[in-house]
Amino acid sequence: MNRYFKRIILIWIAVWLLVDILILVNNHYGFYNSEIIVINADNLGKYLKNNFIRSLNANGLPLQLNGSGKDIQYNYPDGFGKIWLQKQIRKEFEGVGANAKFDWKTGNNGFDITLNNMDIKSYKVRFRKKGNINSGLIAIIIDDFGYFWDERVDDLMKMEIPMAFAVIPGHEHSERIALESLNNQKELILHLPMEPIKQQGRAENFLLKGKMSENEMRNIIEAALNGVQGASGINNHQGSKMTGDRRGIKRFLAVIRPLNLYFIDSMTHASSVAYTEALQMGIPASRRTIFLDDSEDIKSIAYRLDELKKRARDEGWAIGIGHVNAKTISALKKEIPSMIEEGFQFVFPSQLVN
Repeated sequence: MNRYFKRIILIWIAVWLLVDILILVNNHYGFYNSEIIVINADNLGKYLKNNFIRSLNANGLPLQLNGSGKDIQYNYPDGFGKIWLQKQIRKEFEGVGANAKFDWKTGNNGFDITLNNMDIKSYKVRFRKKGNINSGLIAIIIDDFGYFWDERVDDLMKMEIPMAFAVIPGHEHSERIALESLNNQKELILHLPMEPIKQQGRAENFLLKGKMSENEMRNIIEAALNGVQGASGINNHQGSKMTGDRRGIKRFLAVIRPLNLYFIDSMTHASSVAYTEALQMGIPASRRTIFLDDSEDIKSIAYRLDELKKRARDEGWAIGIGHVNAKTISALKKEIPSMIEEGFQFVFPSQLVN
């Protein structure tokens, strides 16, 4: 037997051994499931009572079945944003070959879905809010990344809860932090400078002003996003003047509307109209509930975290914005474990937008 045939035999043996090892590993750990489900009239009921609930629970949406037969209703906790709910549920049904049509006309108490595919015609499923998830949903956004990289950034990268990093474009570490935040399973936000009433410190690059034309804003936003690649949303850095300028903010929102990004109004001033205008224009949006560290005093930050918890209990959700400083990080490290024990669930801001 020549060397060529020996080599072919050895390759086949190696491939066979590799496949055998993968099968054994999968049987032990269950890394993948070769079963592909396509729902039809016969298995629809079983799917809705079992696989559907398990899948949504695994993706962060707790569901409780309430009903049977053709009268299926799910109860879900209040607080989750409409955009995220629709995305998760539609994705699940598309994965089993069904189109889901959403009807939000039930008011603030939930929504209905009509399912259709080749075999299923107009099957309706109800989803209704029922209380909060334990104590409430909390999203933490940390602003002002990009100026530096030190142990404070390292500490935040290591935090294991869902969290969003808001990166200012154009600084020495902006691009690296954007990349590493995604690598560390953080949600990335473009922290976009906007015109303040009174400038504090030097003006940032990529600064949006209310008097700019739509094209001027578009050029700035495109360049900023290029420096913070992978951002799924935008929030404003400063911006007390621009976010109160209805015409200016409408031009800004018109630019980001086709970009499939959400917007968080940082609410740097009570006069802001950015959040309400975003909703009116059909842009996924939410707004800051509490600033965690207006004061860098550790007791003040702890008090703000208590306020954040109270709002989450009362309203079902809350968004806290903090900054890259040592005392904020210390307070989060101390308080987060007890907040989880109290029943609060940490989520990404994208899960709370409407």
